[in-house]
Amino acid sequence: MPEQRELLLTFPELAPEAPLIPVRMVNEYVYCPRLAYLEWVQGEFAHSADTVDGAIKHKRVDQCVARHRAGRAHTPATGGQPKMPALLAGGHLPAR
Repeated sequence: MPEQRELLLTFPELAPEAPLIPVRMVNEYVYCPRLAYLEWVQGEFAHSADTVDGAIKHKRVDQCVARHRAGRAHTPATGGQPKMPALLAGGHLPAR
């Protein structure tokens, strides 16, 4: 089998004052450069029903995680240890 050769690429030096761009903004730019500019540079963002719904769901999940970490998670009526959804605990979703 032929030997794999290394491709040497240099990373450009960044100035200390250069702003870091969140990966999410790269995705926004690929989707629509104008929208990325409006969101990142102008700070404009119009919520839709989907983003509001997502924010509500994220808030609920974040509260569940915080309660679990503080040891105040809901304990099932059958007794036992506080339960946290498997996905939040780093596990996998059960098969349906």
